[in-house]
Amino acid sequence: MEKGNVKSAFQKLRAKSVDDIIEGLNEIEWKIKALRGKDLNEAILALCSLFYIDLFDRPDLEPAVDRASKILVALGEKAIPLILYEMKEADLKAQLILSRTLGQIGKPAIKPLLKFYSGSFDPSVRCFALYAMGKIREPEMAKIIPKVMDAMDDSNGEVRDTATRVLGKMVEHLESRNIPEKVRKRMFKSLIKNLSDRHSGVRAKAVRSIGKMTKFGFIGPKEKSTAKKAMARILGLDEAFDWDRAYVVRLEAEETMKYLN
Repeated sequence: MEKGNVKSAFQKLRAKSVDDIIEGLNEIEWKIKALRGKDLNEAILALCSLFYIDLFDRPDLEPAVDRASKILVALGEKAIPLILYEMKEADLKAQLILSRTLGQIGKPAIKPLLKFYSGSFDPSVRCFALYAMGKIREPEMAKIIPKVMDAMDDSNGEVRDTATRVLGKMVEHLESRNIPEKVRKRMFKSLIKNLSDRHSGVRAKAVRSIGKMTKFGFIGPKEKSTAKKAMARILGLDEAFDWDRAYVVRLEAEETMKYLN
């Protein structure tokens, strides 16, 4: 495919028909690994442009958006810098897909995401960086647990919410025996602390993540006893009868109790 034909493929990404867009994506996928420099950057940005599509208005274009993401995932490490660049300025729906794409790229994205997260003062950007890291299922993710716990104590509620959720996602795929006991205890304490957060979303995520720590063997008998008392309080089953006013938090507590009983 010559340069002119690449430009022609880019034009097809602007079509109204999903079939025409897919045709353009097929052409880009066929040649993208052979592109270099400016041409490669232009191809990556052209693919990212599809993530701005409002799929609520155009659900028929979802296959094209998914295909664009898969092409970037297959490109791997080469795509990461420009995806991160796009994340800074993208709207929410594009940021969500960009984050998922980075998460699916996996291990090569860990260090760039950490640097991106640490270098941003925008809470929404930091949330999506955390969200992306939560999608990465690699043993190396154990090294960023301290960073996630720090984010659980952030001044921004959305950052705390995302970080609390991410800790639970990490528990799903990391081996408890590979996490030092001291770190596991700190994880649990961080979650217990967030049960008192003023945002119900954070509290709900903390309850859910405690359930995952229990399910996957990250806590011992002492922590289980503490967790059970906390769930009883949330559900209004203790002597205080002062349950959590948020239904979603109580719902999560009922699920977590299944692992504690």
